[in-house]
Amino acid sequence: YGRKNKMGNGYDMLMWQKEHGIPRKKAQKLTPEQMRGKFLIGELYSTEAPEYTESYGRIMEQAQSSL
Repeated sequence: YGRKNKMGNGYDMLMWQKEHGIPRKKAQKLTPEQMRGKFLIGELYSTEAPEYTESYGRIMEQAQSSL
């Protein structure tokens, strides 16, 4: 990991992420200048979607009923 992105060992990469990751709510209060070199962490996008197994079960029922 670290050699490929020139960030040192795994510990160094984790510390860099800890120092540069900013929670979304905190980032809303910062200026663009303060956000320079940082990245957002946390829930960035949320949408309602059916759970995979529910969709799969419904598709299986439809396929079996058409036989």
